[in-house]
Amino acid sequence: MLRTEQSKPAKPVLSCDPNKFKDPRRLGLMFKMSVGLLILVCLLTISADWSELTLLKNIQQGTFETREEMEIAAEHNNMAQMKAVLGYMAAGVATFIIFLFWVYRTKYNVVQLGAQDLEFTPGWSVGWFFVPLLFLWKPYLAMQETFKASRNPGNWKGRPGSPVIGGWWACWIIGLVLWKASNAMGNSSDLSILIKSTQVSMAAEVCTVIEYFLAVIMIGQIESMQIYHYEQICKTPPDQNTSQPPQTAPERESVLSVLGV
Repeated sequence: MLRTEQSKPAKPVLSCDPNKFKDPRRLGLMFKMSVGLLILVCLLTISADWSELTLLKNIQQGTFETREEMEIAAEHNNMAQMKAVLGYMAAGVATFIIFLFWVYRTKYNVVQLGAQDLEFTPGWSVGWFFVPLLFLWKPYLAMQETFKASRNPGNWKGRPGSPVIGGWWACWIIGLVLWKASNAMGNSSDLSILIKSTQVSMAAEVCTVIEYFLAVIMIGQIESMQIYHYEQICKTPPDQNTSQPPQTAPERESVLSVLGV
């Protein structure tokens, strides 16, 4: 009797339709450009807050010789604050919209790359940002899932998440708390409380700058991993892809490489 060797079942070969994968790098570039503008506006807003802080301290210490001089300085400060807030809101909304498109596309791509049993769909990866209370952690989980599936589409479960995403989300939560605290204190008529409100607002703006800087790094890492798998899987015809390509994509750890320097 001939003995037949039992062969181990082969690992499933990942494949995808190259026409369905959507390159996220154009959206990523738009986001980076928008972030550059937003960070510039944040720095201008910090400068305006510093001027307001100086004004409030001068009022508290009675530096102004006349009431008219104080009112003129306050009016100039209010105009500068209004311009800074309008610029911040416009740049922030534009950046956030571009980011949501990018979130949807990258989640869509991991599905095309063969990732299975995902908890978050592309639509809900975006939708959770607008659900009260749940927006505090669900988008973070969705982004970590995208990172894991981008790094290893065929075996993403149980993989470690990204510390960059953790830092990005922590800055977002801290910034949100600081903004709420600043707005609450800003309704007071007490000069000492208004001074604290301005200081907290400046701290929130610093958090925003760090948050978006980390977001740029995060986006660069996820994009590079998805393009790696696209080159390995999508561009190889299924009949020629006889062996599984390297499953884990290398991360772009260098900040300079992420920024394209």
